[in-house]
Amino acid sequence: MSLRKNSLIKKISSPAVFFYACVWLIVLLVIGTVIQKDIGLYRAQETYFSAWFLSYKFIFLPAGRTTLLIVFVNLVCQFLFMSVWSKRKIGLHITHFGAILLLCGGFLTAYFSSEGSMMIKEGDKSSTFRDYHKLQLSLVDESQPNRDLVTAINDVLLFKGSLIDKLSFEGSIKIKEFYRNCDPIRKKGVGGDDLKGLSKNFSLIPLPLDKEDERNRAGMVLELSGMHEEVNGIYTLLEEMEPHQHFSVNGKQWRMELEHKRYKLPFEVELTDFEKKVYPGTTMAKSYKSDVIVHDGGASRKGIVEMNAPMRLHGYTFFQSSFTQGPDGEATVFSVVKNFGRMYPYIASIIICIGLMIHCFLLLPSLISKEQ
Repeated sequence: MSLRKNSLIKKISSPAVFFYACVWLIVLLVIGTVIQKDIGLYRAQETYFSAWFLSYKFIFLPAGRTTLLIVFVNLVCQFLFMSVWSKRKIGLHITHFGAILLLCGGFLTAYFSSEGSMMIKEGDKSSTFRDYHKLQLSLVDESQPNRDLVTAINDVLLFKGSLIDKLSFEGSIKIKEFYRNCDPIRKKGVGGDDLKGLSKNFSLIPLPLDKEDERNRAGMVLELSGMHEEVNGIYTLLEEMEPHQHFSVNGKQWRMELEHKRYKLPFEVELTDFEKKVYPGTTMAKSYKSDVIVHDGGASRKGIVEMNAPMRLHGYTFFQSSFTQGPDGEATVFSVVKNFGRMYPYIASIIICIGLMIHCFLLLPSLISKEQ
């Protein structure tokens, strides 16, 4: 048994595995970069780098995450079981550990980090930000005074045939259709009694995905059941659609929305002033900044977010992304990033550099003696 175990470890930690995995990563990098012009940056990233497998008909190939996992397991096995531990190779061991730490940071970033945008008007506050790409079905209880209670259903459950029955009210939701990009068209006839709201007059037609993901508009057709007859029926939702779809259950008013996934901040950001400077004689923005007040628990503090000078707080980074101007006044738009693995690349790079320096220092006497 131990012989089989040792043989398996030798195969897993073989340098050949690392070599061919790196070659395959280069192939994925080239294909993903070239195909961006046809399918867009986001879809190329999701298809080739953020996915586990590539599929074409009945052929399955490892994508970026699977390949990096193979590299990680190979490096760990090599580090723990196959390395020859000696003072002379201490620099290589430190470098090896730094590479493993770098991959750990990548996995943390891939699975636990989030990024999106936050728009605030002057004088307003916000404690949430919306994801750039991920969607959610929001069921909002509007019966509470001065606040809304939201039940969010993640996009992993939003697919044709999905049944959602663990809700805050009696009844269930069945997803009849879900389109990542679609367009509403008006029906020629009048719908039946089972059609509610938008479904009475409109239907959805699927459209090809646009290579610019922000241009895609998702839509879904769902069926509510298990409630009274006035509520049971088929509803149609469009991404960020207004007016919203409403229904009543047990005397409570509910609102349904298909929107971008929202993340809750552990603090609140208030925009006190937005300042924009333009190039002389033009309307082109030269610079812009936002003066904010961060309300964190019982304490408040002032902050500034401007171009090339982000604000960092509790692991969140706020970048000055853009702004909007309208009849209601000015509003700032922040890019908000929560990256759990933000420090790992810095720490890992320092460790790798130290390891290489130690290795070169230990090899220096032998190199000098050879030259003499």
